[in-house]
Amino acid sequence: MTLTKGQTPSATSMPVPSLEVQSFTSIRRGWQYLWGEARTRVLLWYVLILGLVFLAGVPAFRYLLFQRIDERVRRDMATEIEIFRDLLTSNEPFL
Repeated sequence: MTLTKGQTPSATSMPVPSLEVQSFTSIRRGWQYLWGEARTRVLLWYVLILGLVFLAGVPAFRYLLFQRIDERVRRDMATEIEIFRDLLTSNEPFL
Protein backbone atom coordinates (compact mmCIF):
# COMPACT_ATOMS: atom_id res chain seq x y z
CA MET A 1 0.00 0.00 0.00
CA THR A 2 1.39 3.36 -0.91
CA LEU A 3 0.53 6.52 0.92
CA THR A 4 0.05 9.86 -0.72
CA LYS A 5 1.09 13.14 0.81
CA GLY A 6 -1.06 13.97 3.82
CA GLN A 7 -2.35 10.44 4.35
CA THR A 8 -1.65 8.69 7.62
CA PRO A 9 -1.44 4.96 7.88
CA SER A 10 -4.17 3.26 9.83
CA ALA A 11 -3.46 0.65 12.42
CA THR A 12 -4.87 -2.10 10.26
CA SER A 13 -2.78 -1.26 7.24
CA MET A 14 0.61 -1.52 9.03
CA PRO A 15 2.35 -4.86 8.71
CA VAL A 16 2.85 -6.61 12.04
CA PRO A 17 6.31 -8.07 12.52
CA SER A 18 6.13 -11.74 13.34
CA LEU A 19 7.81 -12.75 16.54
CA GLU A 20 9.71 -15.95 15.98
CA VAL A 21 10.02 -18.17 18.98
CA GLN A 22 13.20 -20.17 19.04
CA SER A 23 12.45 -23.76 18.46
CA PHE A 24 13.62 -26.49 20.80
CA THR A 25 16.13 -27.73 18.25
CA SER A 26 17.82 -24.35 17.93
CA ILE A 27 18.08 -24.04 21.70
CA ARG A 28 19.42 -27.59 21.86
CA ARG A 29 21.99 -26.78 19.18
CA GLY A 30 23.13 -23.80 21.24
CA TRP A 31 23.62 -25.96 24.31
CA GLN A 32 25.43 -28.60 22.29
CA TYR A 33 27.71 -25.91 20.92
CA LEU A 34 28.41 -24.62 24.43
CA TRP A 35 29.05 -28.06 25.93
CA GLY A 36 30.97 -29.16 22.87
CA GLU A 37 33.65 -26.53 23.39
CA ALA A 38 36.92 -27.89 24.74
CA ARG A 39 37.33 -24.97 27.12
CA THR A 40 33.95 -25.63 28.70
CA ARG A 41 34.66 -29.33 29.16
CA VAL A 42 38.09 -28.62 30.68
CA LEU A 43 36.56 -26.09 33.06
CA LEU A 44 33.83 -28.52 34.09
CA TRP A 45 36.33 -31.32 34.71
CA TYR A 46 38.50 -28.90 36.69
CA VAL A 47 35.55 -27.85 38.86
CA LEU A 48 34.44 -31.47 39.32
CA ILE A 49 37.89 -32.70 40.36
CA LEU A 50 38.44 -29.70 42.63
CA GLY A 51 35.08 -30.31 44.28
CA LEU A 52 35.83 -33.99 44.86
CA VAL A 53 39.24 -33.22 46.34
CA PHE A 54 37.67 -30.59 48.57
CA LEU A 55 34.92 -32.96 49.72
CA ALA A 56 37.46 -35.68 50.53
CA GLY A 57 40.18 -33.41 51.89
CA VAL A 58 38.24 -31.39 54.44
CA PRO A 59 37.01 -34.37 56.49
CA ALA A 60 40.43 -36.04 56.31
CA PHE A 61 42.16 -32.85 57.48
CA ARG A 62 39.59 -32.42 60.25
CA TYR A 63 40.10 -36.00 61.42
CA LEU A 64 43.89 -35.62 61.54
CA LEU A 65 43.63 -32.30 63.33
CA PHE A 66 41.29 -33.69 65.99
CA GLN A 67 43.54 -36.74 66.46
CA ARG A 68 46.55 -34.49 67.12
CA ILE A 69 44.59 -32.26 69.50
CA ASP A 70 43.22 -35.28 71.37
CA GLU A 71 46.70 -36.77 71.71
CA ARG A 72 48.13 -33.49 73.01
CA VAL A 73 45.30 -33.00 75.53
CA ARG A 74 45.63 -36.57 76.84
CA ARG A 75 49.41 -36.15 77.20
CA ASP A 76 48.98 -32.85 79.07
CA MET A 77 46.28 -34.34 81.31
CA ALA A 78 48.51 -37.32 82.15
CA THR A 79 51.32 -34.92 83.09
CA GLU A 80 49.01 -32.84 85.29
CA ILE A 81 47.60 -35.96 86.98
CA GLU A 82 51.12 -37.21 87.68
CA ILE A 83 52.07 -33.85 89.22
CA PHE A 84 48.89 -33.90 91.31
CA ARG A 85 49.56 -37.46 92.57
CA ASP A 86 53.14 -36.52 93.45
CA LEU A 87 51.78 -33.57 95.36
CA LEU A 88 49.33 -35.75 97.28
CA THR A 89 51.96 -38.33 98.28
CA SER A 90 54.61 -35.82 99.26
CA ASN A 91 55.01 -34.50 102.80
CA GLU A 92 55.47 -30.93 101.64
CA PRO A 93 52.89 -28.37 102.75
CA PHE A 94 50.55 -27.01 100.08
CA LEU A 95 51.19 -23.40 100.90
